[in-house]
Amino acid sequence: MPEYGDCNYWDKRYQDSENKPFDWLQNYKSLKPVLEKICTKTSKILMLGCGNALLSEDMYKDGYHYIYNIDISTSVIEQMRVRNKDLTEMKYEVMDCTELKYASSFFDVIIDKSTIDALLCGSDPDLSVAKMTKEVQRVLKTAGVYCVISYGNPENRLSYLNMPHLAFEIEQSELTKPESNSKNTSIHYVYNCRKLVVADNISKENWEKVEKQILFGSESLQNPFKKYLYKVENQLEELSVSKNNYLYEGDLKEDSDDDEFLTRIGVGDLCNAEITQYLENVKKEIETVGKTSC
Repeated sequence: MPEYGDCNYWDKRYQDSENKPFDWLQNYKSLKPVLEKICTKTSKILMLGCGNALLSEDMYKDGYHYIYNIDISTSVIEQMRVRNKDLTEMKYEVMDCTELKYASSFFDVIIDKSTIDALLCGSDPDLSVAKMTKEVQRVLKTAGVYCVISYGNPENRLSYLNMPHLAFEIEQSELTKPESNSKNTSIHYVYNCRKLVVADNISKENWEKVEKQILFGSESLQNPFKKYLYKVENQLEELSVSKNNYLYEGDLKEDSDDDEFLTRIGVGDLCNAEITQYLENVKKEIETVGKTSC
């Protein structure tokens, strides 16, 4: 399966298909009734993973001028800027949808046309989608709508839109699309997720727990080994495998005794501030050792 989370894959794909627009799932004609319910002509709209689809252009020509288009692929953003140079109010930016650079509560509507599907076909899919939805919720205004158009049916998608760090009121519907050279039709699913007033507070309260559970499983909060491992990994994420082996002595497994782990890294009786300082000191030591061991 292609690595849909890799910008190199998309750069190559769009370089190979330059000037050949492709609309994932549905085009503007079929989506217009859906969008008219959630957008006005003055809405500030974010198009996640815009690719080289015609959707933004068709919306612009129909009067939606405040559209921000982002994609992880530098190639396609450059192509789209050239292709739509006459659509002067349209914006295109290279950006990772899991790390949005916009201010909080900036957009009225965010459109995700199969971007969630692409992330779920990439590496670390659960974490990638959780990060994206966290960012989407953050940059949406209260009562703003995150519109997801997806291959995934409710059984496979609602769990991602109802995670503990999110607070959306969700309406779902279906769209059909005739398959080319066939009498069959494809079914696609639309999830209109309206941001609730409590969303930002819920995200702040629950995000760390959600991230831990994705990384280490639901029992991570009760397991001291995993709790401190999480702290170490976040402090030392830039270090190479050999440097981490120096810290863990290469043989510490998740089923090791908690006491053994806490004794080994020496943080069992320390407060949070002391743990942070300890890890900073460990990082410096490992970086020094790593220069000769890498």
